[in-house]
Amino acid sequence: MEDLITNLLEIDQGAKARLEQARLQEKQILDALEDEAAAASDEVLAEATAQVDSLMRESDARAKKRIEELQLRYQQAVAALDASYAEKKEQLVKAIVARCIGGE
Repeated sequence: MEDLITNLLEIDQGAKARLEQARLQEKQILDALEDEAAAASDEVLAEATAQVDSLMRESDARAKKRIEELQLRYQQAVAALDASYAEKKEQLVKAIVARCIGGE
Protein backbone atom coordinates (compact mmCIF):
# COMPACT_ATOMS: atom_id res chain seq x y z
CA MET A 1 0.00 0.00 0.00
CA GLU A 2 2.85 2.38 0.80
CA ASP A 3 4.28 1.72 -2.63
CA LEU A 4 0.96 2.64 -4.17
CA ILE A 5 0.78 5.88 -2.18
CA THR A 6 4.41 6.66 -3.04
CA ASN A 7 3.71 6.02 -6.70
CA LEU A 8 0.64 8.23 -6.58
CA LEU A 9 2.62 11.02 -4.89
CA GLU A 10 5.37 10.72 -7.50
CA ILE A 11 2.78 10.81 -10.29
CA ASP A 12 1.13 13.83 -8.66
CA GLN A 13 4.47 15.65 -8.30
CA GLY A 14 5.35 14.82 -11.91
CA ALA A 15 1.96 16.10 -13.09
CA LYS A 16 2.41 19.30 -11.06
CA ALA A 17 5.87 19.80 -12.55
CA ARG A 18 4.56 19.23 -16.10
CA LEU A 19 1.64 21.57 -15.43
CA GLU A 20 4.00 24.26 -14.13
CA GLN A 21 6.24 23.75 -17.18
CA ALA A 22 3.19 24.06 -19.48
CA ARG A 23 2.13 27.28 -17.72
CA LEU A 24 5.64 28.67 -18.09
CA GLN A 25 5.70 27.80 -21.79
CA GLU A 26 2.26 29.38 -22.24
CA LYS A 27 3.49 32.59 -20.58
CA GLN A 28 6.59 32.63 -22.77
CA ILE A 29 4.49 32.13 -25.90
CA LEU A 30 2.06 34.88 -24.88
CA ASP A 31 4.94 37.24 -24.10
CA ALA A 32 6.52 36.48 -27.48
CA LEU A 33 3.21 37.09 -29.25
CA GLU A 34 2.77 40.35 -27.38
CA ASP A 35 6.27 41.45 -28.41
CA GLU A 36 5.56 40.53 -32.04
CA ALA A 37 2.27 42.43 -31.96
CA ALA A 38 4.00 45.50 -30.52
CA ALA A 39 6.74 45.30 -33.17
CA ALA A 40 4.15 44.95 -35.94
CA SER A 41 2.22 47.90 -34.53
CA ASP A 42 5.38 50.01 -34.39
CA GLU A 43 6.20 49.06 -37.98
CA VAL A 44 2.73 49.98 -39.22
CA LEU A 45 2.87 53.26 -37.31
CA ALA A 46 6.28 54.08 -38.81
CA GLU A 47 5.01 53.36 -42.33
CA ALA A 48 1.88 55.44 -41.77
CA THR A 49 3.95 58.31 -40.37
CA ALA A 50 6.26 58.18 -43.40
CA GLN A 51 3.27 58.27 -45.75
CA VAL A 52 1.69 61.17 -43.90
CA ASP A 53 4.99 63.07 -43.97
CA SER A 54 5.29 62.44 -47.70
CA LEU A 55 1.72 63.62 -48.31
CA MET A 56 2.33 66.73 -46.21
CA ARG A 57 5.45 67.59 -48.21
CA GLU A 58 3.56 67.10 -51.47
CA SER A 59 0.67 69.22 -50.21
CA ASP A 60 3.04 71.97 -49.05
CA ALA A 61 4.80 71.94 -52.42
CA ARG A 62 1.48 72.20 -54.30
CA ALA A 63 0.32 75.01 -52.03
CA LYS A 64 3.60 76.89 -52.49
CA LYS A 65 3.40 76.48 -56.27
CA ARG A 66 -0.22 77.71 -56.28
CA ILE A 67 0.72 80.73 -54.15
CA GLU A 68 3.54 81.57 -56.56
CA GLU A 69 1.15 81.27 -59.52
CA LEU A 70 -1.40 83.54 -57.83
CA GLN A 71 1.27 86.09 -56.92
CA LEU A 72 2.44 86.13 -60.54
CA ARG A 73 -1.13 86.62 -61.79
CA TYR A 74 -1.60 89.41 -59.27
CA GLN A 75 1.60 91.13 -60.38
CA GLN A 76 0.54 90.76 -64.02
CA ALA A 77 -2.90 92.21 -63.26
CA VAL A 78 -1.35 95.16 -61.39
CA ALA A 79 1.09 95.75 -64.27
CA ALA A 80 -1.76 95.62 -66.80
CA LEU A 81 -3.79 98.05 -64.68
CA ASP A 82 -0.78 100.40 -64.37
CA ALA A 83 -0.20 100.21 -68.12
CA SER A 84 -3.88 100.91 -68.83
CA TYR A 85 -3.85 103.84 -66.42
CA ALA A 86 -0.67 105.23 -67.93
CA GLU A 87 -2.16 104.89 -71.42
CA LYS A 88 -5.47 106.54 -70.54
CA LYS A 89 -4.25 108.97 -67.87
CA GLU A 90 -4.43 112.09 -70.03
CA GLN A 91 -7.83 111.15 -71.39
CA LEU A 92 -9.18 110.47 -67.86
CA VAL A 93 -7.79 113.74 -66.48
CA LYS A 94 -9.37 115.70 -69.36
CA ALA A 95 -12.71 113.96 -68.88
CA ILE A 96 -12.70 114.68 -65.15
CA VAL A 97 -11.73 118.32 -65.61
CA ALA A 98 -14.34 118.72 -68.36
CA ARG A 99 -17.07 117.33 -66.12
CA CYS A 100 -16.03 119.49 -63.19
CA ILE A 101 -15.75 122.67 -65.21
CA GLY A 102 -18.14 122.03 -68.03
CA GLY A 103 -20.84 120.37 -65.98
CA GLU A 104 -21.27 117.38 -68.28
